[in-house]
Amino acid sequence: MDYLRDKPIAVLGGGDTARGHAACAALGGREVRLYELPQFFNDLGCIKEKREIRLGGIQESLYGYKREGLATLDVVTDDMEKAVKNSGIIIVAFPSIGYKAFFEKLIPHLEDGMVIHFTTANFGSLILRKMMREAGCTKKVVIGEWSSQPYGIRNRIRGGVKMPEMNINYWAISLRGAALPMIDMDAFFESKQYVPSLDSVVHPVRGDTVADIGFSNINPILHCPGTLLGVGIQEFAEDLFFSRSNILGPEHMGDDYVVPFNEQYTLALGTGPFSIDNRYITEDVPVGCHIFRELARKFGIHVPVIESMITLGSVMTGIDFWETGVTLRDLGIDHMDKQELNAYLREGVYAA
Repeated sequence: MDYLRDKPIAVLGGGDTARGHAACAALGGREVRLYELPQFFNDLGCIKEKREIRLGGIQESLYGYKREGLATLDVVTDDMEKAVKNSGIIIVAFPSIGYKAFFEKLIPHLEDGMVIHFTTANFGSLILRKMMREAGCTKKVVIGEWSSQPYGIRNRIRGGVKMPEMNINYWAISLRGAALPMIDMDAFFESKQYVPSLDSVVHPVRGDTVADIGFSNINPILHCPGTLLGVGIQEFAEDLFFSRSNILGPEHMGDDYVVPFNEQYTLALGTGPFSIDNRYITEDVPVGCHIFRELARKFGIHVPVIESMITLGSVMTGIDFWETGVTLRDLGIDHMDKQELNAYLREGVYAA
């Protein structure tokens, strides 16, 4: 995969995580192109013209990793072709609600040899593969997902204005990843070394299919109960939920990273939502929780706690997530039995 070294990196999305990936790529010495949908392009503010993003923040890391400075991007555009043409790595870094809109524009410009990294597992690889089939796209691309972002990142906001500055709170040393299908796993993991924003992840873990990676996304477990109920106790180790770092610490920083509850944990201050209308609910309930429940129902597993999150989220937001949530049909796997699903996830054999 060393051909990726000399190819541009395309980052899709204009939010916090996308800006972080783009800045990391530029600071890592790579040619980088940042794409945002036309209807949201103006939200990039001065980044559109100056093409600059400053990376800073606490940057807590178990191994002392940091990446900071003023990054200059090569291209900032709302033209998908301009963003991805002749690129090697494509980073998908936007909320799952935008999958369809982005993929409709992306698929016509895919080229053989491209590697697509979903940096938060929301079963996006299944949706992309489904849309490629429907569009008749046969380009030979590698597609894979990571269980989470490699960092905790927030846009610096002053007086209600988003500044062209990103503050990184922490860097993850471990993430789970997998390719769809699994026969592309070696290529996907080898391509990681050409993604500068994944440099801190020195202990990547090979997951068992992208279904494993979707279930390894801790956001539905971490975000939904805490936001909906103000609690964090479910079916997990009590000492983790009664720690300041919660389950996020050991997941990304190692088993020993548990901050006692009687200590102040400044890293987490200000990182939670201030409204119920936040992606912690509007994404993690209709995507994460709803897909978990759909798979559980298909294979005869009882998940009352997850179902309660969907119901409560629906009542509190006024949005019927039971009706609007992402389904197995949306992923193109609703008609498959266990054997057929395994054949698809592992070998790419699609049972129509």
